[in-house]
Amino acid sequence: MDELERFAEWLDLGAETRLLDVGCGAGGPALRLAETIGLTVVGVDILAEGIATARQVVDLRSRAGVPRKLSPVGERATPLEVRIPRGEMLTA
Repeated sequence: MDELERFAEWLDLGAETRLLDVGCGAGGPALRLAETIGLTVVGVDILAEGIATARQVVDLRSRAGVPRKLSPVGERATPLEVRIPRGEMLTA
């Protein structure tokens, strides 16, 4: 079991999970979780290049028959600030 799998298990992520990946870049780890666990991911990043790459990867995998479980969001996104008290975890 690799670090990402241990992290997913620790957070009890499953197919019913909706994950917000802030600073997703090209979406590599989030896409892997979407494909292996079946969770749904929304990826947000301020860099257009990362979002463009994520969209390309999702589109290519979609055409190859992989279910579309990652939604990259970028240039249309509104800045969001979430304050989480120290030691607490944000869950949906």
